[in-house]
Parts: sequence; C-alpha cells; structure tokens
Amino acid sequence: MSFIVAETKIKNLNLQEFPKTLPTKTKMMGEMWAQTGSVIASVMFVAAIFQQYLPRQLRYHVERYTQKLVSFVYPYIQISFDEFTNDFRKRSEIYSAIQSYLSAKSSTRAKRLKAHDVKDSKSVVLGMDDNEEVTDEFQGINLSWASRKRTKNQTSFSFYPQADEKNHYTLTFHRRHRDIITGSYLDYVIKEGKAISVSNRQRRLYINNPTQNWYSYRGTKWSHVVFEHPASLETLAMDPKKKEEIVNDLIMFRKGKEYYAKIGKPWKRGYLLYGPPGTGKSTMVAAMSNLMDYDVYDLELTTVKDNTELRKLLIDTPSKSILVIEDIDCSLDLTGQRKKKKEKDEEDKEENKDPVRKMREDQENTQSKVTLSGLLNFIDGIWSACGGERLIVFTTNYVEKLDPALIRRGRMDKHIELSYCCFEAFKVLARNYLDLDSHELFETIARLLSETNMTPADVAENLMPKSVIPDAESCLKNLIEALEAAKEKARMMAEDEAKSEAEEAAKLKRKNRRRKTSLLKSKRNVMEHKKEIRESIQEKMRMMGEMWAKLGSMVASVMFMSAVFRDFLPVQLRNHVELYIHKLANFFDPYVQITFDEHTNQFRKQSEVYSAIQSYLSIKFSARVRRLKAHDVKNSKSLVLSMDDNEEITDEFQGMTFSWASVKRMANQTSFSIYPQSNEKKCYKLTFHRRYRDIMTGSYLDHVIKEGKAISASNRQRKLYINNPAEDWNSYRGTKWSHIVFEHPATFESLAMDPKKKEEIINDLIKFSKGKEYYAKIGKAWKRGYLLYGPPGTGKSTMIAAISNLMNYDVYDLELTQVKDNTELRKLLIDTPSKSIIVIEDIDCSLDLTGQRKKKKDEEDKEEKDSVRKKREDQENKPSKVTLSGLLNVIDGIWSACGGERLIVFTTNYVDKLDPALIRRGRMDKHIELSYCCFEAFKVLARNYLGLETHELFERIGRLLGETDMTPADVAENLMPKSDVEDAESCLKNLIEALEAAKEEAKIKAEEEAQQKAEKDENLNAEKEA
Repeated sequence: MSFIVAETKIKNLNLQEFPKTLPTKTKMMGEMWAQTGSVIASVMFVAAIFQQYLPRQLRYHVERYTQKLVSFVYPYIQISFDEFTNDFRKRSEIYSAIQSYLSAKSSTRAKRLKAHDVKDSKSVVLGMDDNEEVTDEFQGINLSWASRKRTKNQTSFSFYPQADEKNHYTLTFHRRHRDIITGSYLDYVIKEGKAISVSNRQRRLYINNPTQNWYSYRGTKWSHVVFEHPASLETLAMDPKKKEEIVNDLIMFRKGKEYYAKIGKPWKRGYLLYGPPGTGKSTMVAAMSNLMDYDVYDLELTTVKDNTELRKLLIDTPSKSILVIEDIDCSLDLTGQRKKKKEKDEEDKEENKDPVRKMREDQENTQSKVTLSGLLNFIDGIWSACGGERLIVFTTNYVEKLDPALIRRGRMDKHIELSYCCFEAFKVLARNYLDLDSHELFETIARLLSETNMTPADVAENLMPKSVIPDAESCLKNLIEALEAAKEKARMMAEDEAKSEAEEAAKLKRKNRRRKTSLLKSKRNVMEHKKEIRESIQEKMRMMGEMWAKLGSMVASVMFMSAVFRDFLPVQLRNHVELYIHKLANFFDPYVQITFDEHTNQFRKQSEVYSAIQSYLSIKFSARVRRLKAHDVKNSKSLVLSMDDNEEITDEFQGMTFSWASVKRMANQTSFSIYPQSNEKKCYKLTFHRRYRDIMTGSYLDHVIKEGKAISASNRQRKLYINNPAEDWNSYRGTKWSHIVFEHPATFESLAMDPKKKEEIINDLIKFSKGKEYYAKIGKAWKRGYLLYGPPGTGKSTMIAAISNLMNYDVYDLELTQVKDNTELRKLLIDTPSKSIIVIEDIDCSLDLTGQRKKKKDEEDKEEKDSVRKKREDQENKPSKVTLSGLLNVIDGIWSACGGERLIVFTTNYVDKLDPALIRRGRMDKHIELSYCCFEAFKVLARNYLGLETHELFERIGRLLGETDMTPADVAENLMPKSDVEDAESCLKNLIEALEAAKEEAKIKAEEEAQQKAEKDENLNAEKEA
C-alpha cells in the first residue's frame, strides 16, 4: 500500500514540473536545429565554392585523392549494367537477362516490387522497384543487386524524344571474390536469365516493316504478334508415313548443331511446300513452329527494296526461327526467266503495247529490286550462316514456275508435296472432326476420293458438324454428296474448256482489230495523266514551301531564346580570366594531362584510339578497379568489363608511373538536332609528371595503342560486311558498310573437292599471306583474284567461307546493284582494310558486265522510240552507272593497291558470259572450276556425313557418278541421315537410287530434246519446200 502511495506522489511531482521544463527542452531543440542548418549551409557554400571557383587542376587532384582514400577504406567492388546501349535506346541483352534472373529472386525477397506488363509473356512479370536491393548467393559468396535510376538534365531538342531517366543494375561484392564473380557468376546469371526469358515467353509471328520505318524513332525491321495457332502434326491431314518422315527430319535438324559443324555446313535447312490451294501449306508451317518451338518470320518480298535490305532482314532474324516466304511464285519475278537479248520481232510487239498499261507495269516493277541472284545468296550464300538453327520455308501452288537454281538441294533441302486429299488423310480428318476410326461409308468415300480431286480444306468443311447435336453419319453423307458434285462439276468443266478454246480463238481475232482503235485513245489518256501529275507536283511544292517556312520560324525562335539565356559576361573578359587562372594553376601543378574523347565528330563515330585504350585498360586493369561497367559488345566473344565513370587506375612503363581516369562530362548546352543527342561526353584522361613528357608522347602511347588493338583483334570474331546505299553514308552514324559476326563452319577439310586441287588452293593462299616482301620486290599490288565458276550447288559460297576461316580475313560482300557509279565503287574500296576478302557473287547477274560493249547502232535503231518506253528505259538504267571499265580499274588499276593484303573473289554460274578482260590473269589470277560431284569429292562427303572411309557400295556409286551429273549439294542431301535409326548403308542406298533416277531422267530429257530437234528440222524443211 505504501508503495502505491509513493508512486502516486512521484507522478504528481513529475506532472507539476513538466510545464516548467518544456520551454527549456524546446529551446535546446531549436538551437540544435539551428546549428544543423548552419552546418548544412556551410557545407553547401564550400561545395559551391569548390565546384565554381576552385581551379580545375586543383579540383581534379582533390577529387582524385578523396577517391583513393575512400577506396582504401571501402573493400567492396561495384559493376554497373546500363539498360540501353546507345542513343537510339536499343535495350541491352545483358540487362534483359539480369532483369529476368532477378525477377525470380526479387519476387520472394524484395519488399517493393514493380509489375511489368510484358506483351509476349505468359504472365505478369514482377521485378525490383527503383532503388530496391536484394541479396544473392553463389558458391557460398554473398552478393547484392540493386536497381538504380539516374536522372539526367536533357537540354537538347530532338525529333526523337529522349527519356530523362536512365535505369541500371548495380552488383556489389567483396573484392576478394573478384575472379569468381567476373568469371563464372556473371556467365551463370546471363545464361539463367535468358533461359527464364525463353520459358516465360510465347511464340511470335513476325512481319517485315517497310524500309522507310526502319530508322524512325524506335523503328524496327520486324513487327510481331503472339503466335497461337493450334495446328500440330498429329492433326495434319496427311499420309502417316510421310508425316513421320517429316517429324524425324525436323528432330534430327534440331539435334544437329555438332553434326552441322562437323560437316562444315551452316545450321539451316530449307523446306519447299508445294501443291494446290487448300492442301495445308500454311498449316504445315504452324505445325512445324509448334513442334520445334520456333518463332515464325513471314517475309513479304514486295516490301523489300533491294538485295541489301534483304540481307539486313536476314541479319535481324535470330536463331530458333522459321523464315517463311509464302507463294514465292507470286511475290516477285523469280520464275527463272533470266534476262536475255531481245529479238527484233519482240521489240516490235513491245512498241505496239498500250502505253498506259506499260507505264503502270513499270511503276509496279520499280517497287522492289530484289533479284533472283540476291535471293539465292540470301538463302544459301555466305550470309546463310548468320544466326544458326534456322528453317527456311517456301510455299507455292506452281512449283514448275520456279527457277531450278532456287529450289535445288542445298537451298530447298526437302521438297514436300501437299496434294489433294487421299484416303489416309481423310481418316485423320474423320478422327479429328468426328472421332471416327471406321464406318461403313468409308469405302464409298475412298472410291470417290480416288476418282475426283478435293483439297483437305474442302473435306474438312464437309466433315464439320453444322448443328448442336453432332451426327457423324450425316456429315459423311454430306461429304459423299460434295464429292459426287465435284466429280460432275469436273466433267462439265472439261466440256466447257473444249468450247472455250474455240471461242477464245475467235475472240483473239476480234481483239486484234480493236487494238488499233484503242491505241489512239490511250495516247490521249497519257497526255491527261501527265497533266494531272504536273498539277499534283505543283500542289506538293506549295505545301512543302509552307512547311519549310514554319520550320524556319521555329528554328529562329529557338536561336533567339538561346541568345537571351546566355551569360552576360563579355567574352574577352571571360577568356582573360580563364587564361590567367590556368597559368597560375600550371605554375604549381607539375602534372600534364592528355584527353582522349570517345567520339571524333558530331555523328558520334567512335575514335579508334579511344577503342584501343578501352581494350588495353579493360584487360590490363580490370582486376584492380573498384567500380566496373559491363558492356554488351556485339562482336566480342565474351562480356567486356571496363572502368566505370570517374574511376582511376595507375600503370607502370619503364619504371615510370602513369595515371588513367575514365571521365564523363555533362555538356550543358541547348541544341537543336534531328538526331538524338546525349549530354554525356566520355573520355579517358592520362596524367603524368612533366619530366616524362618525351617518353610518354613517344614510346608509351604507341605501346598502349598497339597492345589495345592486339587485344581487340584477339577478342573479336570475323565479320561479314555488306555495302550500304550511298544515301545512308552521311546520315547519323552512317557508314559505307554494315556487318555481322561471321560464323560459317566451312573448312577446307570438309570441302567436297579433289584433294590434289584442294591442296593446290591452300598452298596458293598461304603463299599469298606470306608474300608482302615478295609483292613489293616485283612491284605488284599485294592482292590476288580468284574466279569460282560452275553450276549451282557446287560449293562456291562454301569455298569463300573456307578461305575466310583459313586466312582469318573478314568478308566484304559487294552488292553492285547498290553502287551508284564508279566513284562510289572506289570509295567503297578505300573503306575496306587489309586482311579482307572482297566478294562479288553471281557477277554475271549483278550488272551488264557480260562483255557486250557498246557498238555503233544500226539505222533502224536510230528511229525515234515511243516516249513512254524511252522514259521506262531511262528509269531502269538509272539505279547504277557502274561500268565494266570502272570495275576493271578497281580490281587491277591504280586503285587496287589501296589497303594491301586483299583477296578479290568473283563467282558465276556462266563463265562464258563474262568479258575476257574482266577475268584475265592479273585480275582473276586463279580460275577454280567447281563442277559436278566426282568420286573423290563423294569420298570426302561420305567421311564427313557418315564417318566412312570405304564401303562395298562405293564402287557402284563411283560408276554412277561417272555416268551422270549430280552436284555435291544433292549428293550431301542424300547422304544425310533423316532419323536416329537410319544407318550409313541405307543412306548410301538412297544415294544410289537418286543417281539412277537422275540417270534415267537425263536419258528421257535427251530423247525429248532429240525428238524436238527432229520435228523442228522437219518443219523448217516443209516451210522451205512450200
């Protein structure tokens, strides 16, 4: 009781004293906040003085030694991974992989999450929110991942809007674990992240965008949607044996990475699907995609401007994809009708054509300049190895219209005919649609299917129940009625066709009489059409003038505002102040600095010296730097780590110490630009004592640049280049050549060729690579020309890849149709370095370089041509003015010595079409014929594909190869196993069957040609007698 009373008295006493102590505590708290504010104000004042008034050299040293002090105390290392790789906001693949990896970690550990509505993901993706941190563990090591956001002060105006926020991930770990983290851990994270991305996304269906949209803001070459087609090979209406053969072929391809590398062939396979409409070609493509889990790239050739853009689209398709060209016979003029010299009667017929119709046809033909040669090189040339693990599928309703070179083995490896519905296909449809395996009406349906043609699509439509209560028997009866109606319709159509042929002949005579009358009317229509065009052009010019006036007004406003907000300090005074401050600082500071900027001009072209220094520092000192930055370098074999911004390291050379720093400057200026501009300017700064100036500017810098270039060369992969159109050369970051990594597996060991001939070529190439002094001694440019000629499928493109891999040279694929004139051709040559191979594939198809030089015209050629036809011919000749003389001077004239150590390779299927001056010795020094497969070449293929050195069937195959012509590509296709159970002997038997079939086909063709010749001679004799 006494305890309770005492406690009550104490409480009352505290309550009485509280009002007295409250003002005192409030006063103390106020004084404390006042002191804190004073300290903060002092710090801000000192920081402002330090930033604005302290000399730059002194400020640099203070910051430098402050960082060294922090680095000495702080034992942790940081690596930054930026979200975007350039000013065009291309997302880094490494950043995406890390985001996927951390999404799995952060969803269970992070307190603050951010939901991402990813379009192609199967579910909502959860990731770390900004400034959130999670921990990870690897081999007993604890690591920390943080999501950061930087805000930049964007002061430039651009037609391409730029985000003010830059996201990046930061990885922090103890410095004792540097080797494990930069080695195995980062590779593990990227691999796991990519696997999570693939498992979480859905398949996609892509379509190529028009070229004018590629370089717009965030423009891409392909647009896509989620691909959710339900087709599978199980539900496909097809002969089960044929279906099983296709499934085995696809599975063998998917497992064949090492096998394709062993045989020296790109990991790609072509499928030709042909047959009447409605037979399931598109459904087959969808079923292949679902079986292989590949994305589908639907290539619309009519929107592709030329061969160069076709290659760029191929570059932009990744591995694990199906590239589809549907109805290829309708896409472009690729039906094998190569350009020939016109006969006189054909010219007369062309002149009598309707001019308006001819103008419309010319406009249609100028939409796309993709050639047969360009498409052939696209699917089976040196570009076909880009990406790997790719299926190329052509579909057509009229296979006989396609050029044999387009669908030969090696390009379209497997030909799949999807024809009218057979009984086996009907049974699949009956099981799918009606759940029937047998029925009494099946026999009637089988008989009707053999008597008439009906596509699987029509059969399926008749089998589909049309009411809520399904009745299988009524559906079968509907099909029987449809088959009988189709049979009757086919009979009536045959009768009608006979009548229509007779009527057509009569109509043709009447049409010829009316043509002369319509010609006069069409000429008047042309004049009216030209008048409309002139009026339209005038209206567009007026609108363009108004647009430029508004643009000029806007630019003037921007310039006026920039002038208003400038500093008011006179320029002369400001310059004098800065000059004397620098002099005063230099008097006390004994150190010299050299700055190496990242970009050399306003087009943001990276300096070669900067790149060499970056490679030198990244390899030499990545083990010492505390803060690193990861670079997603496209052509590098591994992840590249370098110093982060404002990081510093020291280097030693001949006992002297040099300091390197990575610096980022912010350019605070208001600018107007069509292209995206960054306010960040990066550079490396080299600092050294002035007593070392001579050694540094002499041997040390040469040492750094030489070492850096050697490191870059050892770390990079070979490249395959294609020339860009001339109008893109001077655009933002424009270059004359675009490139990708060249990963073709071909080698001389795997090349199907006579071993003696192969050895001769290898010796010639090795001798050339060692011949610098020899070529200088004989006074000849250090270059060598190779002419590769032979039928399609004999390995010309594979030979180029083998030469590149042997010599370790980059390949420059020169597309002559993209070169405007001889001057541009010389500029392209200047821009190709040494240790390169310049390739012109199918040179007989590239331009008019076939030796038909200009001759004196006949009198009848001097007659005035129709104006519309003349205009068309001028437009056709306008794209390229490269002449035979210009090409000769480039490969063997005074320009041929530019660069040195260069191979020039021409390929052609028709060597007899080329001008002798183009392929003479000294230009094309070595002529290599790649002909049909001989027995020695077959033995190389048997060793590559089947691992066989000899077999009892070899003798028979040798005899057949001596009796018939078959390309190495066809032989290789027959030797390739199509399933896991197919052995070497069955592959050899397949080849024997194919050789015997080819022999018989050649015999029948020869008999038909002999018969046609005899009939032609007989008709000529009859005409002479008449």
